Order: sequence, then structure tokens, then C-alpha cells
Amino acid sequence: MAVAGFGFLVSWMLFGERELMAAGLIALLGVGIGLAKVAWDRTDAEIYRTISPQHAFVGDTISVQLRIEPAGHARNVRIEDQVAGKPEAVFAVDRFRA
Repeated sequence: MAVAGFGFLVSWMLFGERELMAAGLIALLGVGIGLAKVAWDRTDAEIYRTISPQHAFVGDTISVQLRIEPAGHARNVRIEDQVAGKPEAVFAVDRFRA
């Protein structure tokens, strides 16, 4: 998008059409706003996992408790929990409330 914005600005300088300048500035402004939003919405969080019981056999029921302490402003976060030799568990956290 930034390359297109610069391309519009170069075209404006070559041809002098104001619409090309406007399109270039809007494209670059959009890139700037997107970068600012990504910087603001960092997904830093501390995640604590408790598994009970610590040792289990095939067929046993276990309980996994996650405690998430957000340190950023992200609204929707996807957390993947990997267990050796098993498929990943995926959790969708709807909203962080700091």
C-alpha cells in the first residue's frame, strides 16, 4: 500500500493531477494509521497454566486452568497450548479487561 501511495505521488509530480496527489496521501495516511494501531494493540500477556493432577494415565480426566494477565490493549487473542506428543489446544480469548 505504501508503494502504491508513493507511486501515486510520483505520478502526481509527473502529470500534475491533484487526484493522484490525493490518492497518494490517502494511501500513505492509511499505512500510517495501520502502523499506529498495530503498535498500540500489542498482545503482551502473562499466561499461567495449572494442570491437575500432575500425572495422568490414558483415559484419566485432567483439568487445565489458564490465568491470563493482559499487559496490552488487544481485544481478541488466540492462545495455543502445546502438549508433547498431543494435538494443540486452541483457546479464543474474547476480550481482555485490564
